[in-house]
Amino acid sequence: MDALIAFLNDIYPYIAVAVFLIGSWLRYDYGAYTWRASSSQLLSKSGMWVGSNLFHIGILGLVIAHIVGVIAFGSVFGTLDYNIGFGILIVLGGGFLFLRRLTNTRVRGTSKRSDLLIIGLLVLMAIFGLVMTVGASHGFDYVYETDVIHKALGWTLLLIFPFTRLVHVWSIPLGYLFRSHQIVRVRVRR
Repeated sequence: MDALIAFLNDIYPYIAVAVFLIGSWLRYDYGAYTWRASSSQLLSKSGMWVGSNLFHIGILGLVIAHIVGVIAFGSVFGTLDYNIGFGILIVLGGGFLFLRRLTNTRVRGTSKRSDLLIIGLLVLMAIFGLVMTVGASHGFDYVYETDVIHKALGWTLLLIFPFTRLVHVWSIPLGYLFRSHQIVRVRVRR
């Protein structure tokens, strides 16, 4: 068990980051037109607004809270309250999206296995993060093991990132913020 924990803490992060960086670069060079979110919202909108927004707000908030926590406080534990709130949003929204992909026949027909893997991995990682965060403040005995699993799931997410639709994260349309306004004119018949 000690060898597995040493591998997950000492070697696996380097493998995951290398695959993440090289894989993303190669995917950009050779498959730039395969970068898309492939939204399933057109197939079924029922409840999509709530689930998708909860999930994405949770993900964005948690990434920012982790970055701020690591930079400002030296650890993520400086932003525990935010982490718990955003983690709950991820579990609720991601759980809804996961169940939707399993139960809605139209969405299931267009889903790939990697879609379920990504959502399941993110929800599972959020659950372990919540258990670790709440457990640390209540004297939970298995905080270290939960932390190792939480981090291993995070490294796994980076490892599979270039091979899934998560690469759409790199296509942030920042140009839209600084482009000139479009003028729309209605053509009037005379």
